[in-house]
Amino acid sequence: MMNAKHIAMRLACAGAMLCGHSVLAAPPLGEEYELSPEYLDAHFSAEDEKRMMAGFSDQIIPDPPDNVVKQLAESADLVFFGRVLDQNYVYDANGVPSTHTRFAVNEVLKGEHPQAELVLVQLGGPSASGDGGVLVSESKYFNVGEEELLFLKRRQVSATATDARNGYEIKNRFRVLDGKLFDEDGYAVIMDDAGGLTLSRDRHPDERFSTINMGTHKLYKQFSKRPRAGGDSGGEAEPASPETLMPTYANAVELTRFSAMMHK
Repeated sequence: MMNAKHIAMRLACAGAMLCGHSVLAAPPLGEEYELSPEYLDAHFSAEDEKRMMAGFSDQIIPDPPDNVVKQLAESADLVFFGRVLDQNYVYDANGVPSTHTRFAVNEVLKGEHPQAELVLVQLGGPSASGDGGVLVSESKYFNVGEEELLFLKRRQVSATATDARNGYEIKNRFRVLDGKLFDEDGYAVIMDDAGGLTLSRDRHPDERFSTINMGTHKLYKQFSKRPRAGGDSGGEAEPASPETLMPTYANAVELTRFSAMMHK
């Protein structure tokens, strides 16, 4: 007796014949060249199951998109939301600076950190003489009073290591403004319902995203004037186009929704 599975198999075979492809190994042919239910049962594959679930389509339903937010959390040892309290600069014997940033830990979203504060140490900072500084590409630059969502990985160090940076390294950083998430340059973090992430087409115009404070020095970032995926607009309106139809910085995901997605 034919059932839905047999119908799906026959439709798959018919589609393959029309496209010039072979889905099944050729069965022994009878006088009527008919595929028997027993033969269809024996050759029913996982791909055929997906086609049947898709309403007998010859297209396989793709797996649901990955929850990128959860993946970021799984790759971190400690995730916390906090506020920058202050920064201090320490110099080694050669005068190379490192920046010690102290955070108030407002909420731990993953891992354990019972203390109310946490200090992160990174290479770079103003020179000891005060007439310049050292910028390090892998370091993140924070401003006192601002809020941050940080994904940290514990450093793998030997028992004899003397590196001042022992502790955590920053794997991912999201800047928090008015309870919403942005990248380092002010592009809004856009999150879909499955936890997929992308960035907005334009930047938030707040000055914090275009400057780096290093001691008494203020450095300015340079951005192009066109929208992202066509450039950067810095919050300015642009003519309608596929790029400008992308979400704007006003659509940044809220911290509460982002943190809830981490645990889905």
